[in-house]
Amino acid sequence: MAITLLENGPPNRINSLLARLSGLPRAFQLPLFNFVFGRFSRFYRTVGVKAVCISPYCVTLMLGNHAHVRNHIRGIHAVAMTLPAEYAAGIVVAQHLSSNAVVVLRRLQMDLHKPIRGVVRATATLSPEHGRFLREQAEGKIEVPVLIEDESGQTPVSGVMHMAWFARK
Repeated sequence: MAITLLENGPPNRINSLLARLSGLPRAFQLPLFNFVFGRFSRFYRTVGVKAVCISPYCVTLMLGNHAHVRNHIRGIHAVAMTLPAEYAAGIVVAQHLSSNAVVVLRRLQMDLHKPIRGVVRATATLSPEHGRFLREQAEGKIEVPVLIEDESGQTPVSGVMHMAWFARK
């Protein structure tokens, strides 16, 4: 997968990064995004989250089943698997906001349906109407639905990230 840009998106840090990376060969786009974003947000790098697909209305991030994120039954810890979901929701929202907006997670609501097996992929989605709403408002709140798939392709976790944004002072 690769990076898809938001046409006529607001000029902000995330969109300028994605625009620069989209001009590179596809094989370099996501690894360079992971490197640059990991320098900006160190927890992203520390935990080992990786981008799988970035588009204006859907962002998918992956978290490997590494020793430092496992629980006592050798699966990814429940809280650790929410991390790629939070980042995916933040990135999909940030693409639609102005450069002076700050995005924060206000609340997360996750439903664990069964145990996780192996690597997880978190996908946050927005509708075009929500994207338009984000671009028109200077500050506000939005609920971003998130699905987390495991290695088997099943969806053992689903939820909603309640994101908020406000103007930087």
